[in-house]
Amino acid sequence: MTEFRPGGLVMPGGLLMRVRFGVLAAAAALLSLGLPLAAHHSGAAVFDNTKKIDLTGTVTKVEWVNPHAHFYIDVKDGAGKVTNWNLELASPSILVRNGWKRNSIKEGDMVTVTGSRARDNSNFGIAQTIVFPDGHKLNFLSAFEDGK
Repeated sequence: MTEFRPGGLVMPGGLLMRVRFGVLAAAAALLSLGLPLAAHHSGAAVFDNTKKIDLTGTVTKVEWVNPHAHFYIDVKDGAGKVTNWNLELASPSILVRNGWKRNSIKEGDMVTVTGSRARDNSNFGIAQTIVFPDGHKLNFLSAFEDGK
């Protein structure tokens, strides 16, 4: 039975304590969900869409990790100097939902990548289209040529 006392509502059997604990647990869960969102970056803050890149090279490494998958390619310039580029993709879960497989791009693949360079002018960019020598394409989100 619920009764009223000068200090407030009293519930039988520790129900008030369970309600308070439930509210605290729900608040903690909501706060913990918000932390990864605060740590995630905005693409516009990192990449400059006016700094287009067009790179051809050999894939040296693929990282299928959250919050973004990455792959690395060795790009040789006209003088023969090799530079390793880090290219960002969407998250693995988004890639899979859009037809990608873990081995859609793999070490040793020769690729041509178009995208945008990082604002800090490092060898870091976001890949928008990946073209293989046989002509098939992977897009940032879609594993199907031209979104088909």
